[in-house]
This record gives sequence, structure tokens and C-alpha cells, in this order.
Amino acid sequence: MHRFLAAGPFHTGTELSLDPEQSHHAAKVLRLEGGERIGLLDGRGTLAFAVVTEVHAKHTRVHVEETKQGTGPSRLNLVFGVPKGQALDFLIRRTTELGVAAFQPLQTQHSAPIKGWNAERWDGVVAEVCKQCQELYFPKVLPPQNLRDWLKQRSADRLLLVCDEADREGRSAISAQSEVDLLVGAEGGFSDEERVLLRSAGAQFLGLGRNRLRAETAAIVALTLAKQQMGEI
Repeated sequence: MHRFLAAGPFHTGTELSLDPEQSHHAAKVLRLEGGERIGLLDGRGTLAFAVVTEVHAKHTRVHVEETKQGTGPSRLNLVFGVPKGQALDFLIRRTTELGVAAFQPLQTQHSAPIKGWNAERWDGVVAEVCKQCQELYFPKVLPPQNLRDWLKQRSADRLLLVCDEADREGRSAISAQSEVDLLVGAEGGFSDEERVLLRSAGAQFLGLGRNRLRAETAAIVALTLAKQQMGEI
């Protein structure tokens, strides 16, 4: 069943129009016909099952037959020093598949410079991956911040879990009820000054073993380990 993005809320028995981008995809790419059944995603946890009533490249119409609510979003935000080149695209795509609540990109001493951050592009990447993976809750991509500012404004009620190559054996305990900010450094890790900042902010450290990992690989491994303890895998 093909799935499309649509603005909610969805109500059983109502009709709505897909936006021009989704309508074009339905009419010109997939060549859907009236009577076909599709899924609608709002990115906030609702899946609607609908029947196509009119196919048009600018305003395809659908009739909502049924709605279903997801079990709940992840309680983990992935925070990361921005990596170089294509590693950022890889990181966001793969960790969206695993499931996070939000992405918080950071400028750190060893991260790539954040120039012309394209929020619309990353929102599009997240939506594309969620459609493919049938994920009902789309992660938010938050505006970049520098590490010091982010530490000042983050909620102290959330567990700050940090992966640092200088502490490869850390084994933090994460409860199934925890809300977590999982922080992974860029290539080169964290500076000594940043480690002091993190410890003063109450960070706990999660070791990823003896192997030296690329930043995007470390994010996947750390996310898997943390979500396993949180009961999200």
C-alpha cells in the first residue's frame, strides 16, 4: 500500500485533498486510479487508511475510511557534533530508521562548520525515510546550536548520556522510563574543555567498546544500545 503525507487531523468518513507535491506523485509517478486504497501519514503518530476518489496532478482527493494511532514516539533525542560530508546524510537516514524523537545538531570544537543549514531538506529526508519504514512519528530536526548554549538550555530532567572515545568502558544504566539526550561527538570526539563542560552538566558516559568508530557508525551503535535499555527495541 502506498503511503502519502497529509496534514491531519484525520477523521473517518471525511474527504481531503493531497497537496500538489503528493498529488503529482500519486497521479504522474504512481499513476493511481480511483478506488485504490492508500495510507496517509501526519508525522505525529496517526495512520489513516483512505480510498482515492479523484486523481489529479494538483489536488488528488481521498476518502478516509479508518484511522490508527501509533504506540508512542521515542523518548530519546539524538544530539551530535555535525560530521563532515555525506556522513551527516547517512547519520540522519539510518538513525531515523531506528527511531528518535528529535535531532539536535551541535557545533563543537571538532565538528564540521555549520554553514547554510537547510532545515527544509532535512525535514524532507526524515519524511522520506519514515514513509519507507512505515514510521508514524517523524523526528523533529532542531536548529543547530553550539555545545555550551545547548547545555545551558536543555532540560535537567532528561538523562544526558555521552559517548566519548576517552571513556570506552562506560556502562550507564538507563531505566525504561528515562527520557534521554544521547550525545555523540563529531570525528575527533570532544576536547578536554568540552569534557569538563559535559561532566559539570551531570553527563553519564556510555562506552562503545575498543574499536575506533566513525561518527555516523558511533551514532548507530550508541542509539541501539540506549534504546535496548529503554525498552524501545
